Amino acid sequence: MPGKISRRDALKASAIASGAVLLPTLPAAAAAPGVATAKTTIKVSGTPWGVSTRYIGADRGVTNFDIRDLKDLGINTYRFYEGHMYAWEWDDDDGVFGSPTIDEIKSDPNVVNWAWWDNAFTHPPEGSPFWYATNPGEGWQGNWRQIFGSLKDAHVKPMVSLRVQNATLDPDWATPLNPPNTPEGRNEWWQHVFACVYWLNVRNDYRVDDWELGNEPNHDGQGWLGTEDDYWDFVRLTKDAIDYTYQRFLPQRAYQTYAPVSAGTSVNDAGERFGWIKDALEKVPDSFDAVDYHDFSDDPTGNLREVHQLMNAAGQPDRPLWVTEWGPVYGHGADSYQQVSSGVLILQNLIRMSSPDSYVYGHHIVNLYDAPNRAYLIGKDGTRRVTYYALRMGIRALQGGRVTHQSVAGSPDILSITTRDSHGDVWLLVVNSATETAYSVDADLSELVRAGAGDLWEFSDANHDRRIGHSRVVDGHVDVDVPALGAVLLRFDGRQR
Repeated sequence: MPGKISRRDALKASAIASGAVLLPTLPAAAAAPGVATAKTTIKVSGTPWGVSTRYIGADRGVTNFDIRDLKDLGINTYRFYEGHMYAWEWDDDDGVFGSPTIDEIKSDPNVVNWAWWDNAFTHPPEGSPFWYATNPGEGWQGNWRQIFGSLKDAHVKPMVSLRVQNATLDPDWATPLNPPNTPEGRNEWWQHVFACVYWLNVRNDYRVDDWELGNEPNHDGQGWLGTEDDYWDFVRLTKDAIDYTYQRFLPQRAYQTYAPVSAGTSVNDAGERFGWIKDALEKVPDSFDAVDYHDFSDDPTGNLREVHQLMNAAGQPDRPLWVTEWGPVYGHGADSYQQVSSGVLILQNLIRMSSPDSYVYGHHIVNLYDAPNRAYLIGKDGTRRVTYYALRMGIRALQGGRVTHQSVAGSPDILSITTRDSHGDVWLLVVNSATETAYSVDADLSELVRAGAGDLWEFSDANHDRRIGHSRVVDGHVDVDVPALGAVLLRFDGRQR
């Protein structure tokens, strides 16, 4: 009698019998010496677990901008640090400190020197919107109209951080309003915020409706010269200017504000971890919409749980939580964005931020394009680094607030999650962090999919988010090989039950 047929042979036979076409598998790289293969399982629950991250994006880079990159990557939000005065008001726009007053602007918005603002957004110094962060010739050549127009056309949500001065405390003329706690300083800052919102959305229609209230005010090196209490006054003043502009000129337009945009665990004056977030929720709850902070932890799960606990304790559990700076920037070397291991870390954290107890509504990875002295996801010449492809795979699996299903692996090396998209397709993302062990995985999808062929992508040293063939579900199970220090993504038609 013939021996017992394996599931892998059964899958192949079933596919041939049904007439399904199996794409040829791309040749895998030779296994590194010492790499073993082990077996494990994944059990996917049919019960909805939560929803995936709705907005996955990147922080801007200064050496390039090409909307085709954003479209290929699939990001749906793009963040700018550029609301600081050095980018758009490097000199006092009218040359008179403290003028015009808030009341004068409310009486007649044309007291603002709009010729300055038209020029600043259209003809930046040195021909680059990022002139202030690069040497001549290093920054991307273009203007803000091109950037914001391209984002609008591509339906990518821009987010702008409104700051008085940048990390190098420029522009010099703005130092007397950092913080804006004098009548003249308050006039200048209120006018700056009004001018940014008005120029982008009233004088033009670029749909820039997401505004961060500062940037890392708890970090001495990011340009904020005031105290924590000064920051809460800054939040109120900034929100007042934003509210006035929308309510007066765009009463039907939705907009969002974000605070405290703090760095790391943001210990407050009382010595409390995440104290700046705690204080924001207590002291200025009506002056912002979403909680926003930066976290460069290799595993942010514990921090995210702690922030959610603070939101729950404040009676504000439903505020969106954003992490607007994250990524393998620190502790992995200057070439971290060129390492496969960093790509695996990115995929792990995308899963963690789509999990219910460490959920993040939206986030931005640092950075899309290179800095003059640091490589990120994409080079000045357009070269897409290995981490770019890891992020692209994760976005394909997770973005958009999809229903998630808990996917429990039998090995601690494996982290996985399953989502169902708006078309009913089921996506299984499996990440293997082991450097010396590849896994043969038996994934039980029986509570969601009983049968059918599915697409298969791989991320590894050999394959950078490449489609390598088909897999097939038989009796609710699918076998898939996950490379050491790599990941696979499977998609199945969830309507095939």
